[in-house]
Amino acid sequence: MGHVNVAVVVVAAMAALVGCQTQQGSSCVDGNGQAGTCISIRSCQPLQQLVQALRTNTGPPNGFQILRRSVCNIQINREPLVCCASSGGTGLDLLPKRCGVTGLVDRIVDGEDAPLLAWPWMALLRGKARGQPSTWICGGVLINARYVLTAAHCFKSIFQIELEFVRIGEHTLSTVQDCENGLCAPLAQDILVEQIIMHPEYGSPCKECNDIALLRLSHPAQLNPSPLNPVTPDVLQQVLLPINEGNVCNQLKSGYPNRRWTLCAGGEGKDTCKGDSGGPLILSNKIGTKGFVVGITSVGPKVCGRQKTQALYTNVHFYVPWILKNLRP
Repeated sequence: MGHVNVAVVVVAAMAALVGCQTQQGSSCVDGNGQAGTCISIRSCQPLQQLVQALRTNTGPPNGFQILRRSVCNIQINREPLVCCASSGGTGLDLLPKRCGVTGLVDRIVDGEDAPLLAWPWMALLRGKARGQPSTWICGGVLINARYVLTAAHCFKSIFQIELEFVRIGEHTLSTVQDCENGLCAPLAQDILVEQIIMHPEYGSPCKECNDIALLRLSHPAQLNPSPLNPVTPDVLQQVLLPINEGNVCNQLKSGYPNRRWTLCAGGEGKDTCKGDSGGPLILSNKIGTKGFVVGITSVGPKVCGRQKTQALYTNVHFYVPWILKNLRP
């Protein structure tokens, strides 16, 4: 029995559940009664192994029942989503204990140069399209010593991007070592990427849906990362953006089946642009000493920074289960 046949059997057996589907990324209970996350069956290693066992007639007697009970969502003409139990923890233990702490409290915002060490977790992605010279292609954000969070659209197959390395700890591109007011930051690190983990549902069911990816670095970063703005300025930039969901936001989200997949920000002449793809939308605490990654720069207007326009940011909170599932030591 082939993989497709197994999937068809599962879908047929669960057709009666169409009216009580669980959203992708939501918490659920799998066929063995264990807590898990609703994801594509292709991304669930335990159930993939079960399918393989059923294909070779080596699976448990109740294998099909486990598969059937694990299906949490059926989408027309697509493989089912299944409740995939977490194996060996949630990945929370791999996140830094003191994350999001900034180096300086007094920061100037609204599109000006960022002070040295203000955003120590920023990352720059260096790569080249086929036949093109090497350039800075996207931004990202360091979430632990081995992983950078970025946008999946940075690696669209049509771009044929060859990712060369990730730069961690950059502030001013034109200087070897960054110094400010007598303070010098450690030298930036260029680290090779061991693995690009794109969200398995990127580009479906809409063009930029699930626009999120993880980069596993070839070795742990000793510093922290950085992205750049539209005209590729020499110094790391920062801008204060309003997060609101009005009429413009409603139009931007019209093609997204689930409004929780994205956030809307901008709209007052302040904006991110193409060079910022994959960079983080940060929400700081009241005194500005700690930042939280709430969004990943995804889709913007044709003309950046216009009044009454906004950009879409992948809602990181929605994808936390997927992020934690893909972290490893």
